Amino acid sequence: MSNDACVNAASASTGLSYTRPRAATASGSSSEASSVKVVHAVLTKVRRLVAEAGGRYPEPFTLELGSKNPLIVEPDSDLDLAFQPPSSQDVIFFHQGQVCCAGSRVFVHEAVYDVFVARSTRAAQDRPVGNPFEAEVLQGPQVDSAEFNKAMRHINLGRTEGARLAAGGRRVRDKGFFVEPTVFTGGRDDMTIARDETFGPVQSIMSYKSLDEVRKLVIKRANATPSGLAAGVFSSNLDTVNTLARALKGGTVAVPIRSYKDSGMGREKGEDALQHYTQVKAVVQQLRGAAGI
Repeated sequence: MSNDACVNAASASTGLSYTRPRAATASGSSSEASSVKVVHAVLTKVRRLVAEAGGRYPEPFTLELGSKNPLIVEPDSDLDLAFQPPSSQDVIFFHQGQVCCAGSRVFVHEAVYDVFVARSTRAAQDRPVGNPFEAEVLQGPQVDSAEFNKAMRHINLGRTEGARLAAGGRRVRDKGFFVEPTVFTGGRDDMTIARDETFGPVQSIMSYKSLDEVRKLVIKRANATPSGLAAGVFSSNLDTVNTLARALKGGTVAVPIRSYKDSGMGREKGEDALQHYTQVKAVVQQLRGAAGI
């Protein structure tokens, strides 16, 4: 059965509408929907087009969009734990970085910055890239030429805008869309690799100086992008974790996940997500006999 046939069969049996990515405009992507629930995972830049199309129909819809998710590493962090799966590297390099919740920009306290950078660099260099069906391989190719070219373009912009390339940055093999796990350091918040979603294996590591900066400037820096899907904190201090978790403008990594800002609308996973797939019905029934008293 072809992919389209599978999608059509699933849509018919579940009452859901699915879309496949295509090299076309977003207009019309929801225009034929006649289902109970419409779910889209699309680029942030087409959010308004999808929302406009969906707004012409009564069916509810949920959007999961892109993001530039921050990780904050505190000076009291257990770095051994931070580099154990699921580690600070897995959250960016898993699935070649093609994950909406990928932690692609990392704010590290200067007290542990050099150690964190060294370990991140080594982990990226040691990450096997190749055929994803081979057991020892941890990273396969980008999904298509467009995503490969975007990742390489962001890597080139990282260089030209002044970040330091610590690991990777090159194409792997002449055939296929393989990109080396890439780590940049010394970047700025206004750089492309720190603001725009790459959707590829590119990590930007930046430093901060003081605990006071964590409470103020780093939170401001972490929230400075127009997206807000997810965020992460490495710390041994529960008070710090709770403070940052409340201040960071993003959905949590635990369930339920909810998008903030331009990263989408609606909730995913958990009981809250199920509410988006249900409709409340009020039934008025006249009872007779003793039950009707």
